[in-house]
Amino acid sequence: MSVPEAARRLGVSNSTLWRWLKEGKIRGLKVGSLRKIRVEDLSQVVREDPIPYAVPTSTRDRLLEEMDTHVDRIRQRLGGNLASDSAEVIREMREERR
Repeated sequence: MSVPEAARRLGVSNSTLWRWLKEGKIRGLKVGSLRKIRVEDLSQVVREDPIPYAVPTSTRDRLLEEMDTHVDRIRQRLGGNLASDSAEVIREMREERR
């Protein structure tokens, strides 16, 4: 997902998320000139450091459930192998929602 989308889901500003990427608090992937954040990396950061000042507990719980659902769906489509090209699976999932 994009940096703005990840920031919105975490309830932090884009600049905060960019700082976290620079500090290594969250992992990002460079796709051409864009920076993307994998759902599983976002989920891991929320689990390890709940960011209590930024995300209310109810929002954090909802976010974790939502990310777990997405990770499970990706795993099912890839036959349990997240190392496959998950970007293609995500594109297909977005198309299904439209």
